[in-house]
Amino acid sequence: MLIIGSGGREHALAQSFSESSSVDSIICSPGNAGTASVEGCRNIPASGNTEITNLALREQVNLVVPGPEQPLAEGLVDELSEAGIPAFGPPAASARLEASKGFARDFMARNGIATANYIRCRDYETAKLSLDRFGFPVVLKADGLAAGKGVLICADRAEAEDALDSVMLRRDFGSAGDELVIEECFVGWETSIIGITDGISFLPFLPAKDHKRAGDGDTGPNTGGMGVIAPHPQVDGNVMKDIQDNIINPTLAGLQKENLGYAGFLFIGVMVTPRGAKTLEYNVRMGDPEAQALLPLLSGDLNKYLEAALEGRLADVKPRWRGGASCCIVAASGGYPRNYKTGFPIKGISDAEKTGCRVYCAGVREDRDSGFLSAGGRVLGVTALGETLDDARALAYRGIDCIRFQNSWYRRDIGLS
Repeated sequence: MLIIGSGGREHALAQSFSESSSVDSIICSPGNAGTASVEGCRNIPASGNTEITNLALREQVNLVVPGPEQPLAEGLVDELSEAGIPAFGPPAASARLEASKGFARDFMARNGIATANYIRCRDYETAKLSLDRFGFPVVLKADGLAAGKGVLICADRAEAEDALDSVMLRRDFGSAGDELVIEECFVGWETSIIGITDGISFLPFLPAKDHKRAGDGDTGPNTGGMGVIAPHPQVDGNVMKDIQDNIINPTLAGLQKENLGYAGFLFIGVMVTPRGAKTLEYNVRMGDPEAQALLPLLSGDLNKYLEAALEGRLADVKPRWRGGASCCIVAASGGYPRNYKTGFPIKGISDAEKTGCRVYCAGVREDRDSGFLSAGGRVLGVTALGETLDDARALAYRGIDCIRFQNSWYRRDIGLS
């Protein structure tokens, strides 16, 4: 098994696969200090799709599981397939569902999937003339990959013009802002619907709730995610049926009709509105930090589900879950998601684990002399399980209160907002 990536999601995946009786050994590339600590897991660096493919050939791996979106968008699965190496993820053509917001919106429109009204803008002037199209507030999205930070919710025309300048003039998101999607702003509450697909069926995990904004009360700039709870307490049978009928089923039909089906993770961001469930976005990989909240609740063998998808028999299996709930809280570097410094010693991980929490390393590296050091914006995820969400939340905060590194911070309202 070869896992691609270096974040908290990859640490959680490595830990889950290490508990599988059907996985003999694990490589993580490049991995981090957390993956290196997983029993039976080795970190081996590789840069770019060709090096990853050569690593897979050299180590004779049976399956490659890409974590982040960038390698998928750049055709990693295509290159692995050409080399005869099985991979759990989409080819580049299907990865456009995440890599291009405009492509995804057009796919939804063609296939009758419940979503927002939108317009694609390929130049600044067209976008500026279209800002009033759906009234205010309005949502502006950089078309390409922007690490979860390219969605800007604008309360009025002035904010929309500033957001437009940020994306298309100041190029704050780089080439991701070559094109812009403007869409109506929904009012409601969000849920993350993540599962496994084989291109025909969808095996859903527990519905989760991410907390994207940096500040308590869902204020401040978007981040890659500051915490997750699962299962989502507001997703009942009626909501799930709405999502199944109006989002999941037509998505699967569209994948088949347009020859975009694949074996891999499928993550659907959903907004539940007074007009029903609406699709916000697709991701074609496991979520981060959703993985850190969902995988500890899984009592079945994760690798067996992947095998079923790769063999086209996903409809015959059902996931098994532990009872109760989970809460994951992210500890971040001071200044994240904007400018931040790294390289600070991290203390208290073992103390957090003694409380009963699981600590997943994200932006963490290990130094021979100094131990674990901060090495990214989101540094650690502390996950707790409990019989109830309140129990899980209380334990997670008890655990993260043990963690210390210079200028660290975390939201205080995960599971409450």
